[in-house]
Amino acid sequence: MKKPNYTIEDRTQLILAGQTRSIERRSDGTYDVFNETAGTHCIWNINEVLSFLKMPGVAAAQLIQSVSGAATALRAGQRLYKDTLSPACRDQIDFRKALILGVDAVEAEGIAIYQAALDKKEVVHRVIKFAEKIYTTRPIVWLQTEQSKVRGGSRRDANFVPGGRTIWKYRERYYDHDCDELVLADKDHLKGNRSNHGVSPRMWELIRQAVDEIYMDKKGASPAAVYAYLETLFMDENERRKQIGLASFKMVSQQTVRREIKKISPTARAVARDGKRAAQNDHLRGLTETHALKFGEQIELDECRLSLMTVCKEKGWWEKFSKQEKCVVEEIEKVLATRLWLIVAFDVATRLPLGWTLTDNPGHEATLDVLRMATRDKTKEKVLYDCESDPAPAVGLLAVKTDNGAGLRNGPVKMATMGILAQSVDCRSYHSGDRPYIERFFGSNESQVFNLIHGYTGRKAGHLKGYDPIKNAVFDADELFGIITRYFVDEYPFRRHGGSTMRGMRPIEAYNYANDNYGCVAEIPEMTRRIHLGWRSEATVTHEGVRVFGLPYSSEAIQVIAESKNRKVTVFSDPDCVNEVTVLQEGNDTPVLGELTWTMMSDLTVAEAIEFQAYACSEPTDGAADYETRLLKARKRRHDDVKRKGLEKKLPRSFMTIAEAETKAQTIIQVRNARHEPLSGTASPGEVSALSPTGGIFKVGSGFDGPIDSDKDEPPATSEATEKRHFGRPKSQGNLK
Repeated sequence: MKKPNYTIEDRTQLILAGQTRSIERRSDGTYDVFNETAGTHCIWNINEVLSFLKMPGVAAAQLIQSVSGAATALRAGQRLYKDTLSPACRDQIDFRKALILGVDAVEAEGIAIYQAALDKKEVVHRVIKFAEKIYTTRPIVWLQTEQSKVRGGSRRDANFVPGGRTIWKYRERYYDHDCDELVLADKDHLKGNRSNHGVSPRMWELIRQAVDEIYMDKKGASPAAVYAYLETLFMDENERRKQIGLASFKMVSQQTVRREIKKISPTARAVARDGKRAAQNDHLRGLTETHALKFGEQIELDECRLSLMTVCKEKGWWEKFSKQEKCVVEEIEKVLATRLWLIVAFDVATRLPLGWTLTDNPGHEATLDVLRMATRDKTKEKVLYDCESDPAPAVGLLAVKTDNGAGLRNGPVKMATMGILAQSVDCRSYHSGDRPYIERFFGSNESQVFNLIHGYTGRKAGHLKGYDPIKNAVFDADELFGIITRYFVDEYPFRRHGGSTMRGMRPIEAYNYANDNYGCVAEIPEMTRRIHLGWRSEATVTHEGVRVFGLPYSSEAIQVIAESKNRKVTVFSDPDCVNEVTVLQEGNDTPVLGELTWTMMSDLTVAEAIEFQAYACSEPTDGAADYETRLLKARKRRHDDVKRKGLEKKLPRSFMTIAEAETKAQTIIQVRNARHEPLSGTASPGEVSALSPTGGIFKVGSGFDGPIDSDKDEPPATSEATEKRHFGRPKSQGNLK
């Protein structure tokens, strides 16, 4: 197949990004391209023209060489397409074109057509018969009398056939312009005063100055204030003009000022009067793309301060207060009544809330509590708050989007997110377009739940004129959490969602569809979940195991740690379930599982377990004195029985008095303090070998003779008795121990 030979007609306009280019064919096959907006000229070949036509957003239209005033005015008003006209104008074109085609059909039957013939009954009825086959929007009516004919054939409930002269004019105009149907439209879109309304350029400068300084101020002044300031500017200008001999300006009307204000775009007006932050939230485009398919693939986490006042009094206290105490408490509750923060983890794929909590001080503890709730089973909340439907199941997390909130973007939350192998995505604060799904979710909560609860404060200061939210605050935090939980579980998942990617699907249906087609993210292992999302505490392992929050845990692996030298461990526990803990030992990379050995506490939360232990240790104040009296009486009776039995059996006394003990103590003290004078018949250890021994030292044996003067060759004299003496082995058997 041969390559197609494209040609571009002369006088073709190409429009892209607000710039208009007209094309004219040259003799050598190239094209002159005139940029009418920028005033430039260039030469393109056919490939460059075709490449430009393929660019996205390019609009092409062939210009019509028209000398008609209506067509020229229509084209000059940049109305190049029929769809750019109003619906009434498009209907007008369709009706007049149907009449022209009806006239052509009658002429084709052999009936002579001229202006006077189009006023005859027979001809007009035949034209209407053909026209009704083409134009079916409204009925076509012909009025015979000249006075009842409508100029242009315009009516609301029906289209009335105009006079023959008018039909003939439309028909000539239509064919003179190569059947361009746009020439059949009236120039209604060009009506009105397009001039400066008699206002000079200097006056426009003063008007714009007043608008800039007064209306575009963040104090939000009204157009009346702009007009009042403009009067002062005109007064100063007229005084200046009078000095130089010029005529004074006449003050413009308020409508002229309002017309200038209306020229300001809504976004520019919001930026100037409300600030860039508010303008971004109100005018920033949303997201229409599908950002997640799997359940748990991406969640949005945000915190919102509720427009509700909650009370701090507990159930059961109020009834026990006296009248004076109630008055004191009412005065205190004026300060204690407070607004809480709601933190929610929201799944993007299914629009289901995964976790939520209420807190008076948003921080990383509350955020981690929401992440724990999102990754665990929520049956306990269903039973505790009497929900009829099943909440969202436990799921793993792949991506967590948060803004710059103090409780959301911090070190512990970032470390926990990375620990569970989830991607942390940071969004800008006060930019609702970055997290449109959860922002829309908070808006639904405000309009459907919170504004119906006692203590609602309104969307802004002074919103509710005659309503005092502090006096009407009757719900405490736990009751409010129950209301929110039942809404998140029983109501919101079953409401139709009008989001761009939901198309009216309910969140529970979106979950079922995602679960069947894409699946869910696998749950986080309990060991990993406790280490990165749980509570951390230090403990020492004993042979009884390890004790955390007053609860004992043990296992075979923990007993191995108890036998080692390093028994200091780090324990990670899940505050929502005390059944198991994870134990980490220094130098051991393998986490150790600890099981609860106090089975009575199974399936409780840490708060419930601590509350039970506190209840067990406490006692009522009114019965404590009676219990102590009974204990002392029983103890005295036992002591008297033992003493009486000893007297009956004449048993020796097994105790001593303090005086006797002091006397014996003095004796012990005297023995330990030895005397310094020597005993008779003894000598000190250093005097035994002295050259001049003292008394008490006796010689044992014959000893040795002193030195004898003799020659060295002579052997020393020996005693006969000494030579015959033999010393045997000493008898020491049984004496050394």
